[in-house]
Amino acid sequence: MDYNNSVGNDWSIAASIDNKKIYIGDSIEISGKNKITIKAEAVENDKYSDYGSKTTSVNLSDVSTNKSKIVTLSVTVTENRGRYSGNTAKWIFEFEISKNN
Repeated sequence: MDYNNSVGNDWSIAASIDNKKIYIGDSIEISGKNKITIKAEAVENDKYSDYGSKTTSVNLSDVSTNKSKIVTLSVTVTENRGRYSGNTAKWIFEFEISKNN
């Protein structure tokens, strides 16, 4: 979490690559594809949950064999009710993409 301006304290986060759920620290191998889709989500869990997500596509041909590519997704969640309505919280997700030799 980058910041939380009174949006909530109970959070769930999720990330996926090509609709396959991944977890912090996971390493997955992808073959036979030219492009992948990365999605990051954050949910503030309460009676009226607030939600934010961000999706991007990465061309694997843009990834160098000798250097990893870092993809950063910023997900903003906006409080939708109550006295803090309109306040935001921001999550930053980083994905490291590398090619095997």
